[in-house]
Amino acid sequence: MGKIILCCGKTAKKPYRFRRTGIRIYSVEELCYYVAHNLETIADEIFAEDLADFMEEELGLSERAQRFRELLHSQSGLKDVAVCILCSADYYTEEEIKSILRQIDEINALTPIQRRKRRADNYLKCGNVKEAAGEYGNILSSRESAGLSAGEYADVLHNLAVITMRNDRFIQAAYYFREAYERNQNKNSLNCYLYALALAGEREKCMQEAKFYGMEDMEITELFLELKRLSSEAETSSDWYDLEEIRKRKDQGDPEFQAAFRELVFRMKEDYRRDSRMERG
Repeated sequence: MGKIILCCGKTAKKPYRFRRTGIRIYSVEELCYYVAHNLETIADEIFAEDLADFMEEELGLSERAQRFRELLHSQSGLKDVAVCILCSADYYTEEEIKSILRQIDEINALTPIQRRKRRADNYLKCGNVKEAAGEYGNILSSRESAGLSAGEYADVLHNLAVITMRNDRFIQAAYYFREAYERNQNKNSLNCYLYALALAGEREKCMQEAKFYGMEDMEITELFLELKRLSSEAETSSDWYDLEEIRKRKDQGDPEFQAAFRELVFRMKEDYRRDSRMERG
């Protein structure tokens, strides 16, 4: 879901792009918003000279850019740098800025493995699926994952399953969803587990597992009706038709099908990011 941001300052002709999330900003208000809503990842991308250049050259904030450079050169902490940016505009009140700084304190109080999970969650929220999947995979394979609570570990499994589903790896996704449900007892994880089995063609196993986990006949019927509805919606989308055309071209031996597929994937990623990025007012 996008957010309309009313901008009172100068609007950049050339936007600044954050490399981790791919989000582009055009104003100091959008910069403040980005900092406030990406606290888990900004430490990896905010300490950058080119951001100071953007503030000076594109936004006309020469004094603020110079202060920002001083903080960078003195190796100041995240809170000082965040304050420098958040106070560059009147987008947030003093109380809101204090609340943001408290959130930074909360993140700093997390264990390293918890911070990695928060970072991965933020990647997924911003549509940076590859980064999220890599981070989630590293978390699961690390010994430090034992430091996560059962709920946190289940969240990692569930989110990795969501990403795996997007790649049509339904059996692997089903495994992750089931493991998540065993830890969190969340009905959503259970339903997703059963959806993944059904999409993998394992309808009989899906029925067996639904009964094993105590679902009533009415619940099972509703589950399959919902799956049918979702499948119907997907099949009527323009992206679905485009993918079917690409599959036909592949089967016919058309060497250009790969280029068409890459174009479709790029468009879908851009659509996803457009829906989640900030909109200029």
